[in-house]
Amino acid sequence: MDPKRHWETVYRTKDVHEVSWFQSEARRSLDLITRVSPDRSAPIIDVGAGASVLVDDLLAAGYLDVSVLDVSEAALEISRGRLGTDAAKVKWMRADVRRAQLDEGAYAVWHDRAVFHFLTDAADRAAYVEQVRGEARRLRSRRHLCRRRSGVLQWAPGGPLLRGRSSLGIRDRLSAGQK
Repeated sequence: MDPKRHWETVYRTKDVHEVSWFQSEARRSLDLITRVSPDRSAPIIDVGAGASVLVDDLLAAGYLDVSVLDVSEAALEISRGRLGTDAAKVKWMRADVRRAQLDEGAYAVWHDRAVFHFLTDAADRAAYVEQVRGEARRLRSRRHLCRRRSGVLQWAPGGPLLRGRSSLGIRDRLSAGQK
């Protein structure tokens, strides 16, 4: 199934408060992000954000450079509507992360609550890993990949991951150069 069509249907036909993954607050993700990046001017991207309230929580915590990426325009509309005038403080991107054109070296924190988890096809996982690996190559200082399901992965510019864990193998794929 086409991911864009699937997620557009989900967000146009279901109440976000009634889906199984709904959170009234994104406490664990926010805690991970504030732990690895206490600098409120650090650029953060939430990949596969859906209609998550993490963007609300980041803004409330004082983060100034927040980007939200999702394949579903409907999900982004829900979040923008919920934020009201604060939506103007966020960079919104409707894109498939596997093929998105991201700003070079733009992010100190790459947050992914579940996108990698839902990629079951080897080619899709490889494309995702290449996006993360490409972002890591472009960075000038230590950066972090936060996955709610598996904690924090950390890398140095152009180098392998330094610490972290991943229940789905992203750490191993990134550090070993595998797809």
